[in-house]
Amino acid sequence: MSVKLFVYDHLDEGGRPVHLAIELDDAEAEEWVHIDLEKRQEVDPNAVARTPQEIQDDFDKEMYNSDRKEFKHRTKFPELEDDEGNKIDVIDTIADSSWTPEQHAQYEDYKRIVRENLNEDMADAFICVGLENEEMREYAKRKGLTYDNVRQLLCRARKKAEKLFSN
Repeated sequence: MSVKLFVYDHLDEGGRPVHLAIELDDAEAEEWVHIDLEKRQEVDPNAVARTPQEIQDDFDKEMYNSDRKEFKHRTKFPELEDDEGNKIDVIDTIADSSWTPEQHAQYEDYKRIVRENLNEDMADAFICVGLENEEMREYAKRKGLTYDNVRQLLCRARKKAEKLFSN
């Protein structure tokens, strides 16, 4: 006996998902379900076993969503041409939000200045929440502080940073 799975492969021209059919023998499928259940029970002791297809769908979700985003961008602007009439891939026109080496060095220098001029707790809160966009509640939980303590710490850190960088 075997288990038939449908594995996501790609999107067709109309944006519909194309799946490949694969077969697992019962022993492989059972092992897969067992490993998945063990990993999920580490996080949630009440987790229940999923079918092999549910596990595969979970694996495929990220790639499918990425392909859908790309498909959406490509269909919004189906064909672009440069001044000379050459076709341009629309994905090449999307801005690159990655930092240049100069921007990264400037950011690291900024963090160094903050660490040198603020006390350790203020600097850490300012960098994690203010610069790196960690949620205040998550930061408070990670540090074992209350939300109000973190809010007050950030308020003081921002005031000192404003004075520090206004010169």
